[in-house]
Amino acid sequence: MNKTELIYKYPAIFKEDSLVFDVPQEWITTLDELCDALQNCHWAIFDPSYEGAMSSGQVVAEHVEEESGELRFYYHIEYDRPDVPPELRKSNYGFVNGIIAYAESKILRLTNG
Repeated sequence: MNKTELIYKYPAIFKEDSLVFDVPQEWITTLDELCDALQNCHWAIFDPSYEGAMSSGQVVAEHVEEESGELRFYYHIEYDRPDVPPELRKSNYGFVNGIIAYAESKILRLTNG
């Protein structure tokens, strides 16, 4: 798999026209695993007191690059409704940041041998 195929495989994550995507080819497999987790794990944390249905938010990449041998993955989350409580948003960003931190750690081990 190459960068173009990865972007094509996850169009909901890599949908920004202004997306910056500049990483070494050897990172693509790890980024594929990261995107699979972001797209398919249904990571949204629900508050039982929250009224109404809500699907998981959608992670949208803004900037994915190598900087000083490390992965930088900048993103935002889009929700299917505007009234998502701030504490729920904060929990979701924390969960996504954890998934990204795992990928960053894996890439560091790959890069540093």
